[in-house]
Amino acid sequence: MQVFYSYSHLDEALRDKLETHLATLKRNKIIAGWHDRAITAGSEWAKAIDHNLARADIILLLISADFLASDYCYDIELKQAMERHQTGEARVIPIILRPCDWQDTPFGQLQALPKNAKALTTWDNQDEAFLDVVGGIKKAIAALQASQTPVNLLQGSIYIDRPPIENQCYQEINRQGALLRLKAPEKMGKSLLIRKIFDYAQQKSYQTILLDLQLLETAVLQDSNSFLQWICRRVSKKLKVNDCVGDYWDGMTPNTHCTDYFEDYLLEKVENPLVLALDNIDRIFGEDLAEVASNVFGMLRSWWGFSQTTGGVWKKLRLVVAYKTEDLPTLDVYQSPFNVGLEIKLPEFNRPQVQEFAEKSGLALLNSQIEQLMAVVGGHPYLIQQAFQQLTAYPDIPLQTLLTKAPTDEGIYYHYLQNHWSILEKEKKLAEIFYNIVTTEEPIAIPPTPLYKLESMGLIRKDGNKVTPRYQLYRWYFRDRLPTLL
Repeated sequence: MQVFYSYSHLDEALRDKLETHLATLKRNKIIAGWHDRAITAGSEWAKAIDHNLARADIILLLISADFLASDYCYDIELKQAMERHQTGEARVIPIILRPCDWQDTPFGQLQALPKNAKALTTWDNQDEAFLDVVGGIKKAIAALQASQTPVNLLQGSIYIDRPPIENQCYQEINRQGALLRLKAPEKMGKSLLIRKIFDYAQQKSYQTILLDLQLLETAVLQDSNSFLQWICRRVSKKLKVNDCVGDYWDGMTPNTHCTDYFEDYLLEKVENPLVLALDNIDRIFGEDLAEVASNVFGMLRSWWGFSQTTGGVWKKLRLVVAYKTEDLPTLDVYQSPFNVGLEIKLPEFNRPQVQEFAEKSGLALLNSQIEQLMAVVGGHPYLIQQAFQQLTAYPDIPLQTLLTKAPTDEGIYYHYLQNHWSILEKEKKLAEIFYNIVTTEEPIAIPPTPLYKLESMGLIRKDGNKVTPRYQLYRWYFRDRLPTLL
């Protein structure tokens, strides 16, 4: 495994200590580390960094205030690292060295090390902190080793169809001026479905562009002008045409500038239909971004309207938006793109689909074992995938052992569950409501706002007008831990 260290030179001493603690992995030839101090005299340092960043399997972000303040670390290395992480080419692991405000960064949703993202320098015993980091890195290596077999769901070599949604998506994309809305909780397969749609579109010689808002800095999202310029520039780059945004950005509103740029320039440049996908669009659903949401979504609704009425170049554009919540921003009914086009709600895998996934993963599981697994994690694609990767990588570990440890800090779902924990830790009222859900055997009613939030996190399942924990895994894990927050 090639490991790339992204860090501020002011944290070099801590990087050296981390390398020391990783020495056993290096000596056993499990990893080979690289950082910019390995650049030889006379070499072009920027090219050397780009080369090694592009070939890394694991990218360690050594986070401190100095890292966040570094233009090169933040704007160059971090951007490339997150792009490779999102495509599944590499695993990005943030390591919090010193206390700093990192939660609202592009990597803020990733599981950070050490445990509970407690900064290394704040531990009473730093060796224990480094040991915890090493343990987290070893788990990431094990998962990557499993995923590098020919059965890697994240790389897209396994895709389990969930009829009829694929054909519905293909039919919509064939329509002039299509608008496709993909909705599901986190890690249910929205991004993989976008790839599947792109594969189909490319077979028809359509051009495809994915813009993932998860990679975008909060400061850009908070300003309509900056956000729409970012969209125009990213599409220009993906189409390999000159960036002429400056020629169109003068004297009118950002929506008008962006619309003119697409109509008079970008869409004129493409001969075949263009499928433009906006993933994680719910990043602008919050109340604090209501003005941005109104502008952007009103513009997208207008584009859809143009394709249905005026036609012209707008017929070339097919829009795909992906989001994870029912809690849509408050928009005028005629300015919302969420009541037109085709909505696709991604379901969980059913039992035959889990069985198919197991077989394609090279696993010969009994019917009773499939039932055991689904009793704990249902048909959640990501949770099923993690279990199958573990069983593939460690065939001597029985499924029952894996499931027994699943709701513990030793289990394979620890980092996934910690992501949810970190959100509940910040929202104590939400944590209190969820605790009531996981400690009550019968379905209960909860207010709309926390319902939307917990549903977007994928933690609950609706049962009429009431809710229950989505999976037993959530009930067991959070029932034991949430009291420490309350």
